Amino acid sequence: MTVTAFTAQKLWPALMCIFVAASALQAHAAQRSVEGVLATPVLSPLPVAGEDAVKLSKQRAQKGDFDAEILIPCAQELGQNLGSCNAAVARAGQGAATVVVTFPNGFARKLYFTEGAFTSASATMSGAGRDTDWSLQGDLFQIRVDDQRYEIPESFVLGN
Repeated sequence: MTVTAFTAQKLWPALMCIFVAASALQAHAAQRSVEGVLATPVLSPLPVAGEDAVKLSKQRAQKGDFDAEILIPCAQELGQNLGSCNAAVARAGQGAATVVVTFPNGFARKLYFTEGAFTSASATMSGAGRDTDWSLQGDLFQIRVDDQRYEIPESFVLGN
């Protein structure tokens, strides 16, 4: 069979329609694939090492992307009896986590953990967050930041 210029001119529009349709189908399939990946829930963060893990836990907490929430014993003022506060944790593996504790009045403070140990707290209007003390008694972190006190289960922080 010989293809002449005349035959090619006649076939060209049909071929273009096929190419355009194939391209559209390919784009649709790629979009559905991406949507499927994005719609899949992330159940736990991938393990990340060192400072990257700490940074990731802070970023997740900032976005409100938490792994778990519980009520913990807490006190906001010096001498105050322990009450209950909401605590939410964003973990990033390797013992890195950010715990956001919210007091009943809405005040919130972030507590940072590195390699499974409490390391620091966020600065707030009520204090710089640098006057800290902590211990791990069994499975319970007992943490003091400025005048505030927190009791947080280690298993909640680390997720194990």
